[in-house]
Amino acid sequence: MLTQTEKNRLIFWPILPSGAKMCCAGETIDVFDHITLEFPSEKIHITAYDIDGQPIHNARAWGTHRFPDSGLALWFILLVRVSILRQQDMAVQQCVKMPTTNKERRTNEFVRYPQNISLLNVPLPPCKEEYDYIYFGFYLAPDSIKMDQLSFSNLPSGSTMYNEIEGGDDGNEFLIKVSHLTFGQRTIYVATACPPGRLRSDVSVGFPRRMKSKSTSIG
Repeated sequence: MLTQTEKNRLIFWPILPSGAKMCCAGETIDVFDHITLEFPSEKIHITAYDIDGQPIHNARAWGTHRFPDSGLALWFILLVRVSILRQQDMAVQQCVKMPTTNKERRTNEFVRYPQNISLLNVPLPPCKEEYDYIYFGFYLAPDSIKMDQLSFSNLPSGSTMYNEIEGGDDGNEFLIKVSHLTFGQRTIYVATACPPGRLRSDVSVGFPRRMKSKSTSIG
């Protein structure tokens, strides 16, 4: 799920294994709660929470990587085991007490809420063989770019994300399907694929580059 905030940020709420332990001990982030993309700097950071509900921000912020001559900027790569996707809860419900004097205002808020939701069907490309995980690449682009002007590649060359894949080969080619969603003057493109190999963990996330670093490898 993606959320656009009033502070000009995009927040991605990741797919997590059922029963994942969300509270972190100390400053070590085991399972993060969300990914934040800040504008206009395009800095990236992740947020987790400690046992007291206080936020923990990763001090080593990342940033998007813009590809020359394509108009695209890589936000992050997400690898998810198929079995984890199939275990996702289909509905979330929370009961909140509401004073009767506040009923009209709250009701109006819920009526407006669906008007701010956009649903995107993210298809997969044709897969000839059974696949263990799905590759998602999230890219930014201005809304003036047309689909035929875009060029999507496989996992970036030299990506350390390959350390997360058992039996994969960075020389293999695979089909990629692209879908997109517009937020104001920006468009998010989602590239999906079913590469060969098996994912070593349930969910893996890779970011393009560390801030204040010339490296553009994923890690």
